[in-house]
Amino acid sequence: MSSSLVFRRYGGSLQVEIRSFADLLQAIQLHDALWVATACPRKGLACDAAFLDALDRDGNGRIVSDDLRFAVKWTAEMLEEHRGIDEASDVLELSSLSKQGASMRRAAETILEATSAEKKKSISLAQVRESAKALRASGINGDGIVAPETISDAGAADAVRTILSVLDPKENLAGKKGLDAATLEVFRKRRDTGLARLDVEGAVMVWGEPSIARAKATRAARDALDEYFVQCRLVAAQPEAGEQLRLPADHVRGALGDREALAKAARALPIAPPRADGTLRFAEVVRGPAYEAIDTFRREVVAPVLGEAEVLPEGAWRDLRAKSDAILAWIEEGEKDRVVGLGAKLREITGAQLDAIGEAIAKDLAHKPTLEAIASLEKLILHQRWILRFANNFIAMPELFDHKRSALFQRGTLTLGGRHFALAVEVPDRGAHAALAESSNTFVAYVKIEPAGKPPFEVAVPVTAGTSAGITVGKRGVFRDPDDIELDASVVQIVPQPVSLWEAAIAPFARVGRFVSGKLEELGKTGDAAMESTITSTEARVREERARHDAAAAAPPPAAAPAAAPAAAPAAPGAGAGALGGVIASGGLALAAVGSSAAFMMNQLQGMSLVDVVRAAIAIAAIVMVPSAFLGWLKLRKRNLAILLEGAGWALNDRLMLTRRLGLFFTRKPPRPEGSRIDRSDLVPVLARSEDDTSSTRGRVAVAALVLVILGAYWTHSWWWPYLRHALPLLDHLEQPAASESTTPAP
Repeated sequence: MSSSLVFRRYGGSLQVEIRSFADLLQAIQLHDALWVATACPRKGLACDAAFLDALDRDGNGRIVSDDLRFAVKWTAEMLEEHRGIDEASDVLELSSLSKQGASMRRAAETILEATSAEKKKSISLAQVRESAKALRASGINGDGIVAPETISDAGAADAVRTILSVLDPKENLAGKKGLDAATLEVFRKRRDTGLARLDVEGAVMVWGEPSIARAKATRAARDALDEYFVQCRLVAAQPEAGEQLRLPADHVRGALGDREALAKAARALPIAPPRADGTLRFAEVVRGPAYEAIDTFRREVVAPVLGEAEVLPEGAWRDLRAKSDAILAWIEEGEKDRVVGLGAKLREITGAQLDAIGEAIAKDLAHKPTLEAIASLEKLILHQRWILRFANNFIAMPELFDHKRSALFQRGTLTLGGRHFALAVEVPDRGAHAALAESSNTFVAYVKIEPAGKPPFEVAVPVTAGTSAGITVGKRGVFRDPDDIELDASVVQIVPQPVSLWEAAIAPFARVGRFVSGKLEELGKTGDAAMESTITSTEARVREERARHDAAAAAPPPAAAPAAAPAAAPAAPGAGAGALGGVIASGGLALAAVGSSAAFMMNQLQGMSLVDVVRAAIAIAAIVMVPSAFLGWLKLRKRNLAILLEGAGWALNDRLMLTRRLGLFFTRKPPRPEGSRIDRSDLVPVLARSEDDTSSTRGRVAVAALVLVILGAYWTHSWWWPYLRHALPLLDHLEQPAASESTTPAP
């Protein structure tokens, strides 16, 4: 099969050129391996959200190659003329619709007629959305879900509100809670059940209005009374059993002092002495745990129903219990079904009102074809506006390499540290993305964006040119989204890599510098700690010596001192001299070490001229920098932007190599306005100048003098160096007698 497609190379990636919808129709027939991307996340793309929702057919948050193929084929079926797609227009010419789009044509004509539009041959995306919004606001959604506020009949509207209070509401396309046909039918059936219950309510509520209260009072006393009448039957069958129902005296004595044991014993006792005739005399009821419930039952049920409040026969009790059980069962049945539980309110909802609600639902469903056509019309205009550009960010990615346009996945631009960063990709999982970005050979800064009133998000920003100096965690900048809204931004993580050849070349020196400075700082902290410890211990020893001296001065002198005692008295000065000598010896050793180091360096430099020294320094620097620069050059050539997108959820087939020219586009320092000039003079010294500048002048003179001394010492070292070498052995000889004297034993 022949094709007129053209493949072009962008940053090492061979991509198909899609200039028109005709090219796109051929491009979707290519194998997926010839596409740049085969899948991408729904989130993070700078285009109409409704268009992305239409592409994501299964709603899983990802758009795959078949989703795009389906959208292109559907668009080709609906449109005969494709000029609007090539122009990415959001205005649809009705003449471009095919026969399959006849329903959309009728919907468009209806909208244009209803809105009295001047142009009758074309319709815009804004007109379609405004008409759909107006229809939904009027209660016409085409989904068969009617909200109470959209029903003109007040009685029917109140009925809908009552129904929604007992049945789960549905949400229509306008976002309002309403009622559909299925829910209405469920209510009809349950309403019939509830009305049937209401018809037999009189037969169940035998005691009239207080029936429920009396039934509850009967149930509260039921267990105790049932047990009593069983005990009465036992006594009737075996009279001596009455005595056995009493608690033994020792059992009562054992429970004394134990409240729980006493309560348990009281519950085991009969509520009254069981009678063989099967009657309960309320005067004989003991004040046990059930006393209050039985007394309430006597006053609220027995007295008003039987007219007798002193004696309750077993037969009368069984009759009262059966009636109360029927009442409570009827109530519980109504509580299980919320519709039935409406009770008398069901009679307020008439059949005519339910019919009116059904008519409103049917009327709304009658608009369904029109509203579906309007929704399809909106979808078609969105495809006309976006599908070609989306393909140029999915099948191919020429916009990524074009400084005049921004790719759809470019979340915005960042201004930070005096530079402008044009590429920022939204990152759902920074940890996973950073682990993958290590292999991209690109310096990546992760920046947290904080929109006002919205949840923050993070973007990955590659640093592709200049230097990485100043881009550190905590650095703040300004982020602009595709709508040109300025947002606060801060760096939260970096993946360091060489940004330029110079950075790669000096990387070894930078590492050595960081190592040395770290070690010096560590040694400084260690030295400070040691000095503090020494000072503390010395202070303690001084205090101890002072206390010992004061104690010796306060003690009375001995009557007869030993002969060796006077000779021992001058020991302190000797000890101090020894300590001072040790300090001097240590200083001499340190001076000797420094002198030896200086001697070695001078010996190496003695036979070299200044030109030789410079050459040696250049040679050493070249030995270190050239391999590092070469390795850095290799890394810079392998910088791959595809890894940044893959870490954000894209599935890419090829590499997107970062060339030097593209790197200058993604990271640059904006130029100054044409015609502006730079004044090289520094105004700070002028503004900060005071009448007395002697201190700053002295500092500059001291630095200049130090430089002159160093240079003079170097140029005259052939004269003074022999004398210094002669003096160093002399210092060694001077140190030896001092050491021998300090070690000579006393006679």
